[in-house]
Amino acid sequence: MTLEKEIRKLARLHCANFNAATETDCLYYDGPCRYFNEKGRCSYLETAVLPAEEALQTRYWNAITGNAQPVYCASCGDPYERRSNAQKYCRKCAPRVRLEQASKRNKKYRERQRREGGAG
Repeated sequence: MTLEKEIRKLARLHCANFNAATETDCLYYDGPCRYFNEKGRCSYLETAVLPAEEALQTRYWNAITGNAQPVYCASCGDPYERRSNAQKYCRKCAPRVRLEQASKRNKKYRERQRREGGAG
């Protein structure tokens, strides 16, 4: 499915301002929905609806800004919007990966303490 069709589907299903009775009108702008008629941008959809779909949001902003190189999560492979240069994982995977890394680090520390015979 193309990006444009996915945005329209998201607007139709999840946007609180989409008028389902007319299938094209926006209650926020009191006129036609910008994604169905004008191919424009809607600040409400960009700030309130789009963040719920992180992969779609990343694709959308890459298309808007012209950034052709999306960043992919090292764990799940989904595209995401980077918050810093060193970020390797999306918001979904980061807490899980952090716990896994802490577990490995603590296990290694405990093994080293046992070998050395020291009490920590």
